[in-house]
Amino acid sequence: MPFRLKLRRTRRYNVLSKNCFVTRIQLLDSNVIECTFSVESTGQYCLEAVAQRLELRETHYFGLWFLSKTQQGRWVELEKALKKQLDKFANEPLLFFGVMFYVPSVSRLQQEVTRYQYYLQVKKDVLDGRLPCTLDQGIRLAGLAVQADFGDYGQYESQDFLREYVLFPMDWAQDERVLEEMTCKVALQHQAYSGMLAAEAELLYIKEVEQLEGFGQESFPAKDNLGNDTVIGISFMGIFVKHRNGRPTITYRWNEIGNITHNRSSINVELTNKEETVPFHTDDIEMAKYISRLFTARHKFYKQNKICADCQLSKLKDWLTVGMEGFGSLGILTNTGFLFEPSITSWTLNGTPLMAPFISVEMQCRMLERKLEEDMVFTEYEQIPKKMVDGVFTTATLPENAERNRFRDVVPYEENRVELVPTKENNTGYVNASHIKVTVAGEDWHYIATQGPLPHTCHDFWQMVWEQGVNVIVMVTAEEEGGKPKTHRYWPKLGSKHSSATYGKFKVTTKFRTDSGCYATTGLKVKHLLSGQERTVWHLQYTDWPDHGCPEDVQGFLSYLEEIQSVRRHTNSMLDSTKSCNPPVVVHCSAGAGRTGVVILTEVMVGCLEHNEKLEVPAMLGFLRQQRMLMVQTIAQYKFVYQVLIQFLKNSRLI
Repeated sequence: MPFRLKLRRTRRYNVLSKNCFVTRIQLLDSNVIECTFSVESTGQYCLEAVAQRLELRETHYFGLWFLSKTQQGRWVELEKALKKQLDKFANEPLLFFGVMFYVPSVSRLQQEVTRYQYYLQVKKDVLDGRLPCTLDQGIRLAGLAVQADFGDYGQYESQDFLREYVLFPMDWAQDERVLEEMTCKVALQHQAYSGMLAAEAELLYIKEVEQLEGFGQESFPAKDNLGNDTVIGISFMGIFVKHRNGRPTITYRWNEIGNITHNRSSINVELTNKEETVPFHTDDIEMAKYISRLFTARHKFYKQNKICADCQLSKLKDWLTVGMEGFGSLGILTNTGFLFEPSITSWTLNGTPLMAPFISVEMQCRMLERKLEEDMVFTEYEQIPKKMVDGVFTTATLPENAERNRFRDVVPYEENRVELVPTKENNTGYVNASHIKVTVAGEDWHYIATQGPLPHTCHDFWQMVWEQGVNVIVMVTAEEEGGKPKTHRYWPKLGSKHSSATYGKFKVTTKFRTDSGCYATTGLKVKHLLSGQERTVWHLQYTDWPDHGCPEDVQGFLSYLEEIQSVRRHTNSMLDSTKSCNPPVVVHCSAGAGRTGVVILTEVMVGCLEHNEKLEVPAMLGFLRQQRMLMVQTIAQYKFVYQVLIQFLKNSRLI
């Protein structure tokens, strides 16, 4: 080589461009996925991308971690740029998905998929040796795991497959004879669990693990103020301190802690009730900073989610099952219902209901199926007025706004149209969009139903998104169908030049995109060029809706609705307390009526089912059409709503 060039070593990223990179993420089932991100994407973007793959809605219990250059596990800071963290601290750009916030009782987890991922985590904790257990406990756990993962004992001619399956903690004796003896005991245990559903076995596994010492704990070596070696750690109860000299473990409960700070290599825990600060010392400044930040995140999570109260309530669960009345540390626990009629049992704590009565899900499902089978929905649908009688469309029908309407016969009512701040180019502040407001279980749900933007209305669309504080855009159309344009593309493609585009006074940058079968989730950053302010907007596009038809994959559409709910909850939880806690979700197809109406009507009806409210599909559609004409445009779309609701009920664990 004549010029003796020195080439700089690079990280082992799969780099698509200088603005994007692909990183690997290992899931709890040991599968590894790859995701594409912008170099500016945060850890939260990555976590949400994983959640979409897993169809996981309760993302707040989970996090991402990596091995540091010293081979220590380190949690990703979700609010900071992911690539910078990996570059600075990681041994290699491989992430691990896992439970970050454990809970005292699995009953707190609402969704089946959450409990499954939680089960995978606690099983991994046991098998990796992080949670010590006795021989009897280990065999019981192994039997439950085999039932959960492989099903009933009787379907196998022999139990030889167990020899290839990891049954016991990795630090247990590996003597062949001992292993064979333990495996035979597991087979007997497995036989005893025959007939048990996988979800039940997983639940019992978790409940067994909850009793193990060290469950849900994470700890670090430190020194106390006298220089004695200690271990400081966290659990769902609080911060604990274990002394190596045999002194009893000290626990500072989360509700006793006021603040956690660090000063150089020291960590300070401020106690509110005693008005004192307990200091600890670590080996270096970076470790103190990391531990302090980690402890603060746990403190915030467990106090906000009232986990400490859950710990006390869990002590009362036995009373609930036997119907006792008594006094607990939290107050008076009473049963005002009938002991042997669970559907009308009402337990209260100091007068607050703990368990509401529920309507038979199976009966609701059969009623909806009967309506479809007997074609009752056709008559029902035809009787619903298609639009408001004597509706007023003053601004929408002005001559200067004609070119802003994709279809002349689908325009917003004057009384609830979305009003933009007027500009020189749009002096009436008009956009073809309607506010849709409904109430479910006492909670106000707010949507904006709008048409797919035209080439010359994209800037109006983004002005609406910005002014209305929108964080979620739901798109249920392709850009083109059957050779006809349905909506103009109003966001840049990932990987295009800088992945950015400007629409009027707004610059939109695509940060990441994940595909989940029938829908795609895209993270966008929207910048208001005049003020310099930025906002993250989630774009959720359903990609499997055929032209002039309805989706064939009803379960896939339900997953899409769950995705909308998950992202809405996440974005609402991140809102500044000074802003609206329930901003509208933008929903659009081409006209902003047919498919848009299907999404809104179905999600509202699912919400009614989830909250045990009366299911009145025709009445709700009539109410929606009083806010935007022609919502749910065809009988086929109306039947599809029923099919989705039936599938939702069939998915319920109560059937």
